[in-house]
Amino acid sequence: MMKTRLYLITGFLGSGKTTLLSRMLSSPEAGRVGVIVNDFGTLGCDSDILRTFETKGVVIKELVNGQIFCSCLSPSFIQSVAAFKDLSLDRLIVEASGLAKPSSLYEILAGIDRVTDSAFEYQGMICIVDASRYLQLSRNVNAIDEQILFSDAVLINKVDLVSDEVAHAVERSIKDINPDAVMVRSSYCSLNGDVIRETERLLETRNQSRCPACEAYSLETVPQQAAFAAGSYAGWGVSGRPVPYTIIPESLVAMDRLRAFLSEIAPKTYRMKGYLKTDEGLCYIDGIGESVIVSPQQDGEVKTLGLTIISRIGKSLGTMLHERWTALVGEPSWQLY
Repeated sequence: MMKTRLYLITGFLGSGKTTLLSRMLSSPEAGRVGVIVNDFGTLGCDSDILRTFETKGVVIKELVNGQIFCSCLSPSFIQSVAAFKDLSLDRLIVEASGLAKPSSLYEILAGIDRVTDSAFEYQGMICIVDASRYLQLSRNVNAIDEQILFSDAVLINKVDLVSDEVAHAVERSIKDINPDAVMVRSSYCSLNGDVIRETERLLETRNQSRCPACEAYSLETVPQQAAFAAGSYAGWGVSGRPVPYTIIPESLVAMDRLRAFLSEIAPKTYRMKGYLKTDEGLCYIDGIGESVIVSPQQDGEVKTLGLTIISRIGKSLGTMLHERWTALVGEPSWQLY
């Protein structure tokens, strides 16, 4: 029996994971594909974006409210992978949460082998790095460098937004963390040639230098684990554990007031995304740091309504959100998780 190729995509919030995944699913080389989308918050906005691929035969599974490498969600992740076993897929692609901390990667791969009778062949992890934000964010959020540490290939994305000097600094930092990772620069997650073919080429280049013992996913024999065991990337970093909040308005939102709210809170966030109904129609909010884009949408079916906000200021965000939403948007009827 042919094994299903298993790929993992990581990258911090807003780095371009869904963009790369969309490119992979659009490739004529993709074949029959399954997708698992993991979202740290309670809403699965990324899976809504990818729903159009279901008409092409792509099978999508969603895991929310945590990250797949955490003990709270990893059993569900292993079972989700196992659910794809009998679908005769060519590839299973997993988009991890932007806050993924993959220190348990090899234990999870071993668990997948056990429950699926080795039906999946792990191809490797691709980490997407936002060149425009990496040098600043990596000082405060350990998850970013932990993702690099466990990756086989690193896509340095958004290089069109930085100077060549900054791009070189990002490459040096990545090489210090994971000297064996294959690196490639990109804009909008584009690659030279078909994205599936090029992604597999990058991973194959890395796999040729991988030690044979690594195939057993042993914590004692994987070189990257030695660095992690020293505690270099343990914990969440100086900014603490990022906290996701979800706002679900129970009536239409005034667009001008919504924009005022988003503009004020954006500097305090890592990521904002979601669909809201406004007095100007349905819109999609896509915020990365201080940059927030509000895009009008067709009034078609959207599975999930609400706005997920992941904060730089941790648990104190909840009180601030309630105060500022009430003051600026003026709706007393809403939910905050």
